[in-house]
Amino acid sequence: MKYFVPQSFLENRLKIAVVGIGGTGGEVMDALTRLDFGLKALGHPKGIHVTAFDADVVEPHNIGRQRFSESDVGHYKSIALTHRINMSYGSDWDAEPNFFEPSIKNVEPFDLIIGCVDKASFRVKLGQLAKSGKTSYSPVLWLDMGNGQHAGQCVLGHVISSYKDSLRLPTVFDLYPDLANPKHDTDDAPRCSLAEALTGENGQDLFINGTLATYSMNIIWQLLTKGEIDHHGMTVDVKNLKSAPMLIDEQASAFYGYSKESNSA
Repeated sequence: MKYFVPQSFLENRLKIAVVGIGGTGGEVMDALTRLDFGLKALGHPKGIHVTAFDADVVEPHNIGRQRFSESDVGHYKSIALTHRINMSYGSDWDAEPNFFEPSIKNVEPFDLIIGCVDKASFRVKLGQLAKSGKTSYSPVLWLDMGNGQHAGQCVLGHVISSYKDSLRLPTVFDLYPDLANPKHDTDDAPRCSLAEALTGENGQDLFINGTLATYSMNIIWQLLTKGEIDHHGMTVDVKNLKSAPMLIDEQASAFYGYSKESNSA
């Protein structure tokens, strides 16, 4: 099965929300700058506009693992990184130094919500919106990323489907319902050093965020430039150098316990 790019994504400036500007979110922001230039080079009329959401400030242990420098310490992550991108590339992207609260009102202005936070509450609220069955003229997609120390997954699904959509992509909330359990939340508590952030109990391998972001953004790139995708997610393991696509297929989704009937029940 294939999912085809909505026509509005090709005709209008694509409005993207990036929620969480930490390890993965920072890598996504960097990838989006290249995606913007790449799309325009291939003839997209307006490219993309990004709004970055994060209420956290840069701390010393972030330097080296995230896209910040010593001069950023104490500043909001969303503002620091967005300002740097705007200054470097002449962009007009926006930053919100607060957390994105999932609601119809907040979701509808965007075409794509990119979740880069391992927070159960965020996934539950956005997942419940997706299950509400709301439709509109243009869809709203949700690209979710989550990872542990050296493995993770990304899933592209529908928050709001279009009247024209013949296919609804299941979300991470559909395929990984256990992620709604707060026990899986990433520990964001301050650490003393980069070494602890990399090797502590809840530490993460240095390149898991970048690897996951690259796979995730390639799905969006393929959708926008090829016009279709036959997979809507990936699982990644940087320790064992393994990756596997999530096919857009009812049997593949059933492997995770998802079915259209159970979702509409």
